[in-house]
Amino acid sequence: MASHFPPVLALLLALPVVAFWAWMFLDMAKNDDLPSETKDYWALAFIFLSIFTAAFYYVNVYRNKR
Repeated sequence: MASHFPPVLALLLALPVVAFWAWMFLDMAKNDDLPSETKDYWALAFIFLSIFTAAFYYVNVYRNKR
């Protein structure tokens, strides 16, 4: 019988990823330096590309603020 991936382990792995995504999404939404149209494009990217957009936003926008 093959062992199954424990649900608790999956939750422990997914929780930090979801938290990071939410942190970057909220930062994007509150970022007054971004024009409204740009925020719309970022929001769509966050929805459709998920964690990849969050990582891209972190490297290219969040780290370069200030």
